[in-house]
Amino acid sequence: KLDDYVMKPMAKGYQAITNEFVRERVKNFFSNMREPAVTINHSLQGNFADSGKSLGRFVINSTLGLLGTFDVATGWKLAPNKTNFDKTLASWCVPDGPFFVLPLFGPSTPRAATGLAVDAVADPLYWADNYVNFGHSWKKYSFIYGLTALGFVSAREENLEFVDNLTANA
Repeated sequence: KLDDYVMKPMAKGYQAITNEFVRERVKNFFSNMREPAVTINHSLQGNFADSGKSLGRFVINSTLGLLGTFDVATGWKLAPNKTNFDKTLASWCVPDGPFFVLPLFGPSTPRAATGLAVDAVADPLYWADNYVNFGHSWKKYSFIYGLTALGFVSAREENLEFVDNLTANA
């Protein structure tokens, strides 16, 4: 019901007040902010070449790509190669564990849920919040909550048609 009454209407509103160009910039920004975690996970998996590419993507897109809003690195043959901490744990032979459903996040396993939490803490936006608010405790987390909400709305907007088709054909 949260999706029906909150997320879907917000995604449709976001789609109505923005154009494709703006939505693409927002999507690119959030993708770029995940690159440091991708870099770390490639290193932990022993994929040092991919780690270097991810670091290069982050540096290029954060500077020449205006904080990642433009994906300049792909044009320079540095295609994204995503990974996460769940895959890192899998490469270390950590078992999945039992299947369960996380409210708001959907199906998961203990390994995947741990990976999700570690990747969230590895996000530069999580750490930037303390610096943006200059340590004022009454403002703590306000920056990250706003960006997190925008990220969720952007992701939901990107999947509006897919989820509608899935629901209609279920």
